[in-house]
Amino acid sequence: MTFSGKVVDEMGDPLPFSHLVFEGVNIGTISNEDGLFKLVCSSETAERRLVISLMGYHTKKIYLSKGFTEIILAENVTQLAGVTLTPKDYGKELIERAINAIPDNYPMAQERHRGFLRETTEWDDNLGSPIYIAEAVIESIKKSYQQRERSGEVKLIEFRKYESGLLDSLKTRIHAGSHHAHRFDVVHRREGALGRPSQYAYKIIDTLRQGDKSVYNVFFEKKGKLSGNVFIQDSSYAIVKANYKYRSFFDIPDQRRQFLNFEVSYEQGSDGLWRYKYSHYETGFRRQNKQLLLTSTYVTSSTDRNNAKIPYLERMQFNDILLEDQKEYKADFWRDYNIILPDEKFEALFAKAQNSNNLEEGNEAVEEAEEKVPKLYKILRRISHEISFFHTLIRSNPYTLNYNTSTFGLERANNGENRSGWGIRSSLLYEVGPNLHVGYVVEGKIFKTGVTSHDLVITKAINLNPKGRPIIISPELRLGHQQMDWYVDTLNTSGDFTVKGTSFDSDRVAIFLSERVFRAVLGIQLAIEKSNTLHFFLNTGFNFPFSGKMGVLLKEKDGFFLFRKKAFLENNNENLVIRPNTSSVLENTCILSAGLRFSL
Repeated sequence: MTFSGKVVDEMGDPLPFSHLVFEGVNIGTISNEDGLFKLVCSSETAERRLVISLMGYHTKKIYLSKGFTEIILAENVTQLAGVTLTPKDYGKELIERAINAIPDNYPMAQERHRGFLRETTEWDDNLGSPIYIAEAVIESIKKSYQQRERSGEVKLIEFRKYESGLLDSLKTRIHAGSHHAHRFDVVHRREGALGRPSQYAYKIIDTLRQGDKSVYNVFFEKKGKLSGNVFIQDSSYAIVKANYKYRSFFDIPDQRRQFLNFEVSYEQGSDGLWRYKYSHYETGFRRQNKQLLLTSTYVTSSTDRNNAKIPYLERMQFNDILLEDQKEYKADFWRDYNIILPDEKFEALFAKAQNSNNLEEGNEAVEEAEEKVPKLYKILRRISHEISFFHTLIRSNPYTLNYNTSTFGLERANNGENRSGWGIRSSLLYEVGPNLHVGYVVEGKIFKTGVTSHDLVITKAINLNPKGRPIIISPELRLGHQQMDWYVDTLNTSGDFTVKGTSFDSDRVAIFLSERVFRAVLGIQLAIEKSNTLHFFLNTGFNFPFSGKMGVLLKEKDGFFLFRKKAFLENNNENLVIRPNTSSVLENTCILSAGLRFSL
């Protein structure tokens, strides 16, 4: 059954964002900016009373009838004219009590929330003409409020969007829009003053009435960072509403953020517990002497104790952009769901898009816009970056070394020794085909003895777990150049000397055995996906050197590190004689690494 109506005050003015929920069940919605609402429920639920509440107004309970229903709420406000803090910080005390009472006021068992989300973007000089609109039904798994939770599982149930021809002017999207129920749940996240109350200043602004309870409006502020209001019920210390205004955030190049505000409210269920009900987020970026406005609104329409996990492949990731989803839209889908009613202009835009089987007037304009904006983004999506620590065992074969200059003489003999070579590896990969990547890999040593290398790589990813969280095995081939340095000694020199045209004038010079070779590396990588932008991996490779040369590397030890001179002297040049028992003086076979892979 479907019911519609409007919530107004005693003067007939609309009351936006009023809470409407059927008594005894967690099924409901909120009114839109014009006070209008739509409710979809079973005939059994329709026999229950509808509870309508809004802070500052008397709660009302009615039975709905078919047709359009106007619901009038009477004002119920008790004002305290700007109560300023006394030496005892009552505002802080209220916040601390509210934090301590979270386990008593919010669900301790995992629950499944279903809700409606709407995103819009528009320029401030063209308000009312959205660049795009995205609407979705979302399922979220909400964990226990016993401890702080910053994220959770989310699934997209249904989706529709409208895109205008202005989309080619837009390079900004809302990330994490589908994660509203997690991102803006300040109670669950213990965000701001709810996490570190000692860092904020407080003032009790006024008290309001909600039902038969008083609610304190506590203002909090951290100068230059964050301010807002937390609304706390006087008897239970439940947080029933909050709004946050951030003043400090990371700027995005060429898109300077002007503001970031959001509001969230909670609704008390028949079990006495408060649940995440509604959130509204808005932010603005200054671009080309005008402001880009991004807004999103979410309302929970139902909750249940179904605590089964959302299968990994069905989850929306935190950084997913809702606008990019390609889920097929069903024209009559919204008939079966509680949504925030849009204004008539929005509905006209969707109807226009649906009737023309397009999302904008003029197919060519849309196709051109789609080509301009996503092209660079699609290229960036194909790029991934790996950073890892690596280890290789370096062996020096038995050798003798003789090297004499005008200022020092060096003689060494070694019967063979193993040392660990530790370093950092960085890789930049580009996907040229389905799961086929090519890229560049650089390795740098951390300690004196170690490996430095530069390689080109080609790798093929194979998903071992296509029905769940991806576990990826990737054979790879690397071709490049490797330099192994084996620390021998630091010599104190009595005067200047020259090696390969480089004049050394430092009093101390480090001497390394150095083997420089071209090589091929056959490797294999095992990775597990943390999210679609982050993987953990282990990698092992086997080194096959060829066409190398050995010698000594000399490095100055004194002076600013960027200006210290160094030179490589190849064997059998300038009185250097190295006699290994085999064809090479240094060798390494196996390379192990562990690290992270990042992508957009």
